Amino acid sequence: MLALRTTNLPIRSALTRASGAIRMYSDNPVGSDGTAGATAQSQGWKKREQASEDYYVLEQEKQKLQKLRESLEKQQKVVDDLHQEKK
Repeated sequence: MLALRTTNLPIRSALTRASGAIRMYSDNPVGSDGTAGATAQSQGWKKREQASEDYYVLEQEKQKLQKLRESLEKQQKVVDDLHQEKK
């Protein structure tokens, strides 16, 4: 009886270790029907992503406007200097 228990013990521990090391992955990270996951489908996520994109575009436009204003000031100064020389 003791011999029977010792032979079953290593088999059980090997099975336990093997089952603990198995990882299960989805074949298709996008849903099986081709749609995105729950996070990407949620309205809150879409709104947050859109707001982030809008903020980025707004900041880029602000930088462009600032450069244009600086350029305009330089050109205005050149024009004013030319008017002064003409007089």
